[in-house]
Amino acid sequence: MNYKSTRDNNISVKSSEAIAKGLSAEGGLFVPDSIPVISQTNIKYMADMSYCERAKEILGRFLTDFTEDELDKCI
Repeated sequence: MNYKSTRDNNISVKSSEAIAKGLSAEGGLFVPDSIPVISQTNIKYMADMSYCERAKEILGRFLTDFTEDELDKCI
C-alpha cells in the first residue's frame, strides 16, 4: 500500500518510508491511498483472535511492505 501526502498527491511512498519520514518534505501528512475493506466475514473470523493477532491482521493490511516477522516484533 502506498501513502500520499496531504499537501501534494504526487508524493507517494511505501508505509515503511511514511513511518520513517513522519511528514512529507512540504509538511504534509502521509495518509493511505485507500482504506482496506474488512468484510463481515473477516470481522467474525477476527472475533476469536487475541488482541495481538487482530492487530497484526489489521495492521498487515496497511503496512504491506512489512514482513510477518517485522509485524510480530512491532506488535
